[in-house]
Amino acid sequence: MNTQKNTQINTQTNAHCKICGNGYRVCNSCRKSQGPSPWRAVADSMEHYKIYLAVHHYTISGDKTAAAAELQNCDLSGQESFLPEIQSAIKEILAGS
Repeated sequence: MNTQKNTQINTQTNAHCKICGNGYRVCNSCRKSQGPSPWRAVADSMEHYKIYLAVHHYTISGDKTAAAAELQNCDLSGQESFLPEIQSAIKEILAGS
């Protein structure tokens, strides 16, 4: 009888970054969290999550000044690979600051 445990890790893509659209693997505990959304459930990197928060806060509040201040703390390099709606939101936010 084989008593060896199956240690194979599932690497299948099950989420897409809300900033760049890239597929990535997120664990079920992050996907099913009942509390505030863990960053891995939203974005493929912490930097993209910070951008997500700035754009999300702007979408809710309409406050370009606060959103622009948040974006100043984000790495916006590679914007050309961001989803079109994110590129547009960033341009709109930064144009008003």
